Amino acid sequence: MEVDQGWLEGPGREVRDFPGRAAPGHVVERMDRSVACGVSRADYTDSVLLITSLRRWRWRGLAAVVVLVVGWLGSSFAVADRLTRRHGAPAGDAPEVPFARTETVALLARDGARVPGWAFDVQGARGTVVLLHPNGGTAASMREVAELWAELGWASLALTLRAHGEAEGARNDVGWSARLDVVAGVEWAVSRRAGPVIVHGVSLGAAAACLAAPEHGERARRRIVGHVLEAPYVDLVSAVEARTTRELAWPLGTVAAVGLRLVAPQFIGDLARIAPLGAAPELAGSVLLLSGLLDTRAPAAGTRRFAAVLGTRATLVERELGHTGWLAAGPGGPLRADLAAWLVRLAMTAPE
Repeated sequence: MEVDQGWLEGPGREVRDFPGRAAPGHVVERMDRSVACGVSRADYTDSVLLITSLRRWRWRGLAAVVVLVVGWLGSSFAVADRLTRRHGAPAGDAPEVPFARTETVALLARDGARVPGWAFDVQGARGTVVLLHPNGGTAASMREVAELWAELGWASLALTLRAHGEAEGARNDVGWSARLDVVAGVEWAVSRRAGPVIVHGVSLGAAAACLAAPEHGERARRRIVGHVLEAPYVDLVSAVEARTTRELAWPLGTVAAVGLRLVAPQFIGDLARIAPLGAAPELAGSVLLLSGLLDTRAPAAGTRRFAAVLGTRATLVERELGHTGWLAAGPGGPLRADLAAWLVRLAMTAPE
């Protein structure tokens, strides 16, 4: 059946769906039925055009959604890749310093990874501090902190953690793999140096110290008398969400956090296992928690959660400071006095 172009077009009406050809048979049949039911042919034609337009926009909308999702996941992959890449230039050999005799060391973690470090030997040292740098640092980042510990009468071992500097590791998983580097550092101090051991971690280093706590052997646990944790993060999931929501306006920050949580396991495995707070109860000895009230990366509220979990073993110090670097900022700083006071209490309570 041919369509009567006259009634389909009408006065001033333009045929858009079937220009210059007959309408499909089922359309004509539906037109005839509609006319028989009292629906005007003009109204029916408008309905056909509307439905066709809606279908066209539906597919366009679906294509737009697909493009947005692919772009979202692609950008999440790119950001996750950048955040987990190796950091820092090689630290090189330990330099000569006036406050200690230095030595370049190379340890071996239990998974076979090489762990480079700098040993700072102090004459008549009370013990050894294992120093763990923040994200993006190396053993060189802890030189000033090693000097502080030397002034307080302690030798130290500064490690370059996994995926930093010349240390091994293709991906920086923010402390999880580095926990084995911490274990290697403590075992070195226990076997090579006399006296008690303190583990001092900064940001990523603090997280690695916590994650390493369940991995220490009994011999090492007996020698560890304390931990110093600067700006530890609670867990990686909340740290990622805090960073994205801080740097991006709502709801972009939340969307970015969800994207990173979806793709991050492709680079560093299960995020749920990277939870320093969950491992904190396993920390040996007393714990000094240092927190900056102006710190937006590891907020003070998170550090208070560590104090709550550790109970009477924890000493919490909060100051109007930002994120890390406090003990390396120069002599006479308030946190240096806090560290010295904690060491006095530690000496009074530590077992012989």
